Amino acid sequence: MVRNLRLLRHSLPGLATAAALALPGPTAQAADEAPTWYLSGARILVAPDAAAVIDGVVLGRGGKIVAVGPKGALAIPADARELGCAGGVVAA
Repeated sequence: MVRNLRLLRHSLPGLATAAALALPGPTAQAADEAPTWYLSGARILVAPDAAAVIDGVVLGRGGKIVAVGPKGALAIPADARELGCAGGVVAA
């Protein structure tokens, strides 16, 4: 389990980069028109001393994260692209 968390910690920047590269960045569109995406279904470790967010959502616009929280607590825009992470762990 610890090994998996270490691997995930090192792969998270790559996952965020891949998500950002999968969508046109802010240079392609105005900031207000940047595509919105979200990671869903993961357990989110936001900080070492904070409780994990179970079945969480990471909401992003363009190449930036704009909100993190439990499923149902965030308003997901209808045009947002889902990047499913069910059963996974996302660490800050």
